[in-house]
Amino acid sequence: MTELERLLTVLEHGKPDRPPVIAPGGMLTEDLLNKYGLDGESINRRADAMTRAAEAAREETGFENFGVPFCLTCEAEAIGVKVCPGTTTVEPIIIEPALKRDDNPDKIRVPEPMSDERMMATIKSVLDLKSRYPEIPVVGNVTGPLTLASSIIEFDDYARMLVKQKEK
Repeated sequence: MTELERLLTVLEHGKPDRPPVIAPGGMLTEDLLNKYGLDGESINRRADAMTRAAEAAREETGFENFGVPFCLTCEAEAIGVKVCPGTTTVEPIIIEPALKRDDNPDKIRVPEPMSDERMMATIKSVLDLKSRYPEIPVVGNVTGPLTLASSIIEFDDYARMLVKQKEK
């Protein structure tokens, strides 16, 4: 079985020749980035660097897929969250949420994937990996709704709102 056939068989509740071995996030390390001449900011903002980092992670780990992007801030940044771009040793992190507790949620931007720099870099990387490696699964990671919500507003405020202001 190809890597793609193996993963699809499992997802369809079938019996593969053996379990697939995947890691959606790519499993990047400082050593791996340095070995391939990559830096933490470019792999999260440029499609070519993101693609190369995914290839490097696969080459070094033997995982049977590519997974991009490499952090949980892509969608949040597109919505208006301030993000530290990341380094070779630290993933991009949220430095300021888009909303305060009393802000109107309508204040956040609706993401425009085809014009947002990071979202478009991820889309281009997924398309490039898929076209170059058609028999290898490409996992386009998406931040889950609760994680994204707790990135848009401070987590403590978000948790209180879940209990006291469910509609908001």
